[in-house]
Amino acid sequence: MNSSKLRNAAQFDVNPETKQEGVAVITEWVVKNCCSFKIIDNSELKKFASFLIKVGATYGANVDFAKLLPHPTTISRYISMRESSCTGFHIREQIREILKDFGCDLELDNPIIVTDRGSNMIKAFGQDGKNALHQPPA
Repeated sequence: MNSSKLRNAAQFDVNPETKQEGVAVITEWVVKNCCSFKIIDNSELKKFASFLIKVGATYGANVDFAKLLPHPTTISRYISMRESSCTGFHIREQIREILKDFGCDLELDNPIIVTDRGSNMIKAFGQDGKNALHQPPA
C-alpha cells in the first residue's frame, strides 16, 4: 500500500465540539490577522497544522510553544538564505490573489498601488508604469 493511502486511512473525523472549537480558534486568528478566508485552503498552513498535531501526539498537550516556535528574526534569516522569499514576485502574486477576492484583476484593471516605495514593493510592481506606485503624503 502506498504512503498516501496509509496517510488517508489514518485520518478520522473529530467530534462536533472539537470541530466547533477549531472553527472558533481559526476564525479568531483570521479576523485578528486580517487574513483572506482562503487561507484555510492553504497547503502550507495545513502542513504547519500537521506538524503541530505530530508534536502534540509526541509530547502531549503541555508543549512550551515559546520554545517550539522560532523567533521572527530566525524566520527572516532562514528566508534570506533560501531561494524563495517574501519579496518581488511573491508579493505581486499575493496581492494579485487578494485583489481577486474583491473582483479586481491586477493586470486588466491596472489599479494604482499606494506604498512606501520600499525596495520589495518596487521589485513587485516596478517603475514601468504598469501599476503606478504612489507614496502617500506624509
